[in-house]
Amino acid sequence: MKRHAIVVGLLFTALSLSGSARPQSLADAAKQAEADRKVEKPASRVYGNKDLKPERTPAAQPTSTTASPTPEGAKATTAVAELSETDRAAAYRVSAKKDEGYWKQRMQKLRAVLDADGLQLAAMKARVTKLTADADEPVGLSQRIAIRSEREAAATEVARLTAAVASDRLLINTTEEEARVANVPPGWLRAGPSR
Repeated sequence: MKRHAIVVGLLFTALSLSGSARPQSLADAAKQAEADRKVEKPASRVYGNKDLKPERTPAAQPTSTTASPTPEGAKATTAVAELSETDRAAAYRVSAKKDEGYWKQRMQKLRAVLDADGLQLAAMKARVTKLTADADEPVGLSQRIAIRSEREAAATEVARLTAAVASDRLLINTTEEEARVANVPPGWLRAGPSR
């Protein structure tokens, strides 16, 4: 009898819960989302560049707290304008120095370093191959130990040179990207004599 009461109680609980937890249809969910959007407040204000105050430099800040402009304030804003013109002129002079000769010389130096590291890498790989072959020849124990030690040192050097070549290539790619951003003609970066 007790068992029967427990089963009936569980059945009653399951039926009461299933009626209240029915799944929500897609149409009901869409209506609920639309109602939520209508209730949400839109952004009260959107700020743009015009709303922001211009950055003030220490020289441009007026010394007095009055609202009327003073001759000192006018001189300060003129000095800031002249300073910005001077900065622009200096930036132009720096960029003007980066002409065809500058870019060709820079790329030649980078390629020369890459070529030198590449040659050293090829030589060290050949050395490791020769030492590996020498280790297989029938020689004394002390000679094998010396050959293995030398081969390990050469293998370490190969790893270092491989990293150096990868770094050189990355530096060349970075310089090419810098030149592209600076609107440098691709011909300035190519190897060969300038015209």
